[in-house]
Amino acid sequence: NGESLSKEFELHQNIPNPLKEETLIGFTLPNATTATLRVFDISGKLISITEIDGSKGYNEVKVESKDLISKGVFYYQLKKEVVFEFRLIHYKL
Repeated sequence: NGESLSKEFELHQNIPNPLKEETLIGFTLPNATTATLRVFDISGKLISITEIDGSKGYNEVKVESKDLISKGVFYYQLKKEVVFEFRLIHYKL
């Protein structure tokens, strides 16, 4: 059922946060599937999209500061089918 699927799908806070050069975004999937990671700036502008071939269980994606357009606050969203979650990245020196 959809309720148990959403409980097994979890997006974790990036580590380290704030990031300097790179950060890892962890997430848990209930089964092996493709997921989409989107990063947005504070105004909501889409900065990047990454398609991920995730395995069942815990996965990680690396985000590098060079891929962000500037320092500041960013949001990230992970979407798997119709289930998605948001978290916050803070980028500073």
